[in-house]
Amino acid sequence: MLHKCMLTLLLFSSAWTAYSQAESTRDFYDSIKYYDLSKLWRSDSLLNLAWVDDTMYFDPKMEVFPEPIGFIGNDYQRFYIHFTSVIKNKKNPYQYDVRGKTKVKNTRHAFKGTITIYSADTYKVEHSPPIIRGYVSCHYKFYEDSDTAGSGCLEGDSRSDWCIYHHRLRYDKIDGIADGYCNNMFTGTWTNYKTKQKLKCNWGNERIPDSKGLDVGAGEFSVNEKYLPNGWSTYQELHLGEEDTVKKQKLLEIENKKWWK
Repeated sequence: MLHKCMLTLLLFSSAWTAYSQAESTRDFYDSIKYYDLSKLWRSDSLLNLAWVDDTMYFDPKMEVFPEPIGFIGNDYQRFYIHFTSVIKNKKNPYQYDVRGKTKVKNTRHAFKGTITIYSADTYKVEHSPPIIRGYVSCHYKFYEDSDTAGSGCLEGDSRSDWCIYHHRLRYDKIDGIADGYCNNMFTGTWTNYKTKQKLKCNWGNERIPDSKGLDVGAGEFSVNEKYLPNGWSTYQELHLGEEDTVKKQKLLEIENKKWWK
C-alpha cells in the first residue's frame, strides 16, 4: 500500500506543471492516512519554504512554530490554546490524540481530546511551486479537566494546509508573506460542563476565522480598538511596530511567555 501511495505522489508531480491556468483539486483522503500529520499542529519549529518573486526558487529556513491567536464569546475575549502533545492514533490513521492547555484571562485548564480527519485534498493554483500542496478538514473535540472550576468542552471543525517537500508532509507557509495568509483555522464552540452555556470560540495561526468584528486588518491581523481591553493590548502594541527598544522587549516577553508550563 505504501508503494501505491508513493506512485500516486509521483503521478501528481509529473502531471502537474509549475504554472497551471486554473485552480484544481484532487481527493487525497485515501493517501493521507500514510502520513503523520502531528507536526501540523504541534512542533518546536517548522521549515519555511520561501517562494521568491513567482519563481521556483526555494530558500528553506527553520522558524519557530507559531502560537495561535483566538477569541471566546461575543466580546472577543482573548483565548489562548497550546497543544503540548499530538500523537497519531495507532488504531485509527485518521485520528490524532491531543493534549494541551487553554487560558482565558488568568484561568488555565488542561485538556485532552481528538482531531479527526474527514476529508483531504490536494490543490494546484496558478504560479504555484512544483510541489504537492493540500489541506485537511477535521473535526475536533477537546475536554477540559472537569475537576477545575469553569471548565468545559471545545468542539468544532478545522482546516490545515500542508505541502509535500522531499517526500515529507510539512506545515505549509509558502504564501506566508502574502496578505491574508493564515493556517490551522479552528471554528467552534466552548460549552460549560455545569451551566451548558455555549460560547463561540475560534482560533488560528496568523488570523482568526470568522472574526470580522475583532479583526480590522487588511493584510494582517489587527485588533479593533473596542476590544483592546479584552486581553489584546500588548499584542496590538507589539504589532504596531513599537520602536522603543526597552518597551518592545517587555512586550515580547509578555507575548512570548510560555504560559502553559
